[in-house]
Amino acid sequence: MKEPLPIFEANTIFFDIDDTITTYTGVSTGETFLSTFIRVVAEANGLSLEAARRKTYAAFDPETDSMGSHCAPLGITEQALWDAVMQWLPREIAALPEATKTVKHLHAAGYRLFPATTNSSLVCRMKLSI
Repeated sequence: MKEPLPIFEANTIFFDIDDTITTYTGVSTGETFLSTFIRVVAEANGLSLEAARRKTYAAFDPETDSMGSHCAPLGITEQALWDAVMQWLPREIAALPEATKTVKHLHAAGYRLFPATTNSSLVCRMKLSI
């Protein structure tokens, strides 16, 4: 006979984003967060895409560092990046209906909810806004 699981109390819940709260729709627009960032940098600074890529990589490593904190130094706003990403992201990901209901229920019940993800803060907020 298995022993029952211990009962515990919690007021904080951590959750993953990708394939837990959101899922990929199977539609690919060919865009990525990085390609969009570079395009927005190019447009804001009057640069070619290649020059904007070099400028971006000279400022930081977008593969390991959050893009959000590097918007202003590269002449763009988080809002401009957000607007550009929202042109394609809603076609590529969707919120899982059960997850949406669960998160709303847990929030209403007073639980503190935090994402536990490798997504940056800005990308996390973008995905959760879908």
